[in-house]
Amino acid sequence: MRKRFYPKLFLRSGRGVILGLDIVLRHPKRIHFGDYVAIDDGCMLDGRGQSEGASLMIGSRTIVSRNCVLSSKDGISTIGAGCNFGAECLVYASHGNVVIEDGVLFAARCYIDAGRYHHDTLDVPIMEQGQYFRGDTIIEKNSWFGAGAIVLDGIRVGHDSIIGAGEVVTSDLPPYSIAVGVPAKVVKLRNGSTGSHK
Repeated sequence: MRKRFYPKLFLRSGRGVILGLDIVLRHPKRIHFGDYVAIDDGCMLDGRGQSEGASLMIGSRTIVSRNCVLSSKDGISTIGAGCNFGAECLVYASHGNVVIEDGVLFAARCYIDAGRYHHDTLDVPIMEQGQYFRGDTIIEKNSWFGAGAIVLDGIRVGHDSIIGAGEVVTSDLPPYSIAVGVPAKVVKLRNGSTGSHK
């Protein structure tokens, strides 16, 4: 039944899309699937965004494991081809856009955000002060994120990088980075470059 009727809900659903049980869909007419996308049980997909067309785009052969949340609140989430999300990852384009290029690998419970709350007024609850963003969050191709890694808004992670488990990325990282720590710092470049690791 899911295979027959679900494709009609979406802006586009490519060939061979697999949708698991207990999936929550919000604004499916703004969700675009490439070919052979797999969405596991218990995921939540939200394509609300602010665009007329697709606000959540998932590229061909991408796998989204159980209980992940992919949400385009006021931004656009673009996920490339051949990506893999471990269980319970969260991608949240709350204000800015999130761009994840091809072949990015996320272990379980990674968090990618594109927005944050104002907090300057002490007599108003933080959640009532509104949100802002520093810019789009961009993760370039072929990168690998360990379990529980966090990327904040306005950050660019260069291609072919490795981010350690539990690390918090608060500034841009160059291509081929191996980054660890909170905040994440580059300890080595995979291509053998001797450039600055700041």
